[in-house]
Amino acid sequence: MKPYIITIEGDKNEWKYNLRIMGEALLNGERVDFIKYSDDVAELGSNVQIAPQNYTPRGVIRMESRPADALILYIYSIPHSLPEEQRVDEAKSYELHVIISRDDVELYNRRHLLNPWTGANIKIEL
Repeated sequence: MKPYIITIEGDKNEWKYNLRIMGEALLNGERVDFIKYSDDVAELGSNVQIAPQNYTPRGVIRMESRPADALILYIYSIPHSLPEEQRVDEAKSYELHVIISRDDVELYNRRHLLNPWTGANIKIEL
């Protein structure tokens, strides 16, 4: 059994949301690994309209589980500030690209749109 390789990349607007990733890798139905990642850009409700001076871009997030035969992953993008636009149809969604592979085989490859008001709750089961 091989580990899962989880790769996550945001777009140029990644500073507009906080990110949480949690999950578990399973082998024969038993948890063998707990996956956790957290990155807060700003406090919720802080009304940040430009990237903070001390912000370091996340770039590509890469995680590797222990060898497993199943994966359950939760990704939460949480906007810390409301968009400047007043109308829903005027606000641009952000993008989060998620790729999961195991043993050099790509099992999941999807670009998720993140709502600028509510973010996204993404659940992946492999």
